Amino acid sequence: MKKLLFPSIKLAVLLIMFGLHQSCAQQNFDNSSVVKLKKDNDAGVYSIETGYTISKVRTAQDKKKTYIAASSYEGTVLGVSYEGEILWKNQLSGYMNHDLWADDINNDGVDEIFAANADGSVYCLNNKGHLLWQFKQNDAPMYSVTVVQKDNKAYVVCGGYDNSFYYVSNEGELVSEVASKTYSIEKPFGKAIHKELPPKGLHVTNFIRPAKKEGKDILVVHGVQNSMNGNGSVYFFNLLEMMPFEIISVKKKGPYGDVRVVDADADGSSEVLLGRVGARAKGNGVIVIDTKTAEQGYLDTNKAKHKLLNRGMYRVIQPEVISNNGKLAYMILMGSNIIISDVDSNMADGDVALRDFLLMICLKIQILIPLF
Repeated sequence: MKKLLFPSIKLAVLLIMFGLHQSCAQQNFDNSSVVKLKKDNDAGVYSIETGYTISKVRTAQDKKKTYIAASSYEGTVLGVSYEGEILWKNQLSGYMNHDLWADDINNDGVDEIFAANADGSVYCLNNKGHLLWQFKQNDAPMYSVTVVQKDNKAYVVCGGYDNSFYYVSNEGELVSEVASKTYSIEKPFGKAIHKELPPKGLHVTNFIRPAKKEGKDILVVHGVQNSMNGNGSVYFFNLLEMMPFEIISVKKKGPYGDVRVVDADADGSSEVLLGRVGARAKGNGVIVIDTKTAEQGYLDTNKAKHKLLNRGMYRVIQPEVISNNGKLAYMILMGSNIIISDVDSNMADGDVALRDFLLMICLKIQILIPLF
C-alpha cells in the first residue's frame, strides 16, 4: 500500500468533492472561522465553518484571486475566501440549488456564478453576489447548469424537469431549446398497476457538462426518466446542434448521482465518470465512458481492500482525477471514505482514507481545503 499524501491532492478536487456533506449536523456560527486540523507542514486539510450546511462547492476566479462559491442545503449562495471570510451571501429564491457552476462569460477575467434552482430558474450572480440576470422558462425545477464556448462566445446551458435543455446568452436571453422528445431513447420500466407510467422518448436533464472529443468542444447530457432510479443514457452533442451525434445506453444499473468530465489518460478526449447512488456499498462503482470510442469501463469500488467500505449506508459515489505523487489517479469519495487509485492500476491496490478521520471532519466543518 502506498502512503496516502493529502498535500498532493489538487485544491479544486477536495473543494468540489468534500462540499457534499448533507448528512453532517448543521451548526450555528455567527461568523465564519478557519479550523486547521493539523499544525505541521504535512497538514493536508483545513476547514471553514460557515454556519450553513454546504451541499455544492465550486472554485471561482476573481481576476488574479480565487475564492470559493458555495451553495447551502436550503439554497443560499455564498462567496468565501480561503482565509475563512464570508465575502457575500445571496438567498435567491429560498429553494434548493440542484447545481452550481462558475465561469467567465464576458471575458473580463472574473467568473460569474450560476445556480440551477428548484423554482425553475438559473440565477447568474457576479463576484459580489449581486443578481445579474435570471432565466426561467416555466416552474419545473432546473436541475443542471454549465457554460460552453463556441466561436469566442460563451453560452450558459441548462436543463431540468421540463424534458428540455436550453442555450442561454451571456445576458440571460434564450438562444435555443433542445427538446428531449426529438432525440431521447429513454423509456419507462416496471409495471403500472396503480399508476400511469411516463411516455417513452422523454427524459430529465440529470447532468449537463462540457467535454472534449479529440480536442473539439462537445456537450455531454445524462438523460433519465427518473433521477432517483434507472440507468439513463449519455448523449454527446456538438455545440449548439439540435441532435446528438452519439447516444450511449448506460449498461450498469443506476441511479447515478454524480457526473464528472476528466481526461484520465491525457489524450485530448474526455472521459465521462458517472458515480452510482445506493444505500449499500455492494455494487457501487463508477462508469467510465470514453468520448473518443464511446466504450464503457467500470471502476469497481468493491475491489478496494478495507472492511469499512462494506458498511451499509447511503452513498453518492463521487469520482475525480487528480495528480497523486506525479501520477494521474482516480480519487473517489465513497460515503465517509476516500479511495485513491492510480489510473493505470487495479482498484485493489488503491489507498483508503479511514472513516474516522473523515467523519471527524464531517461533524466539525462545512468546507474542506487542502494546505500546501
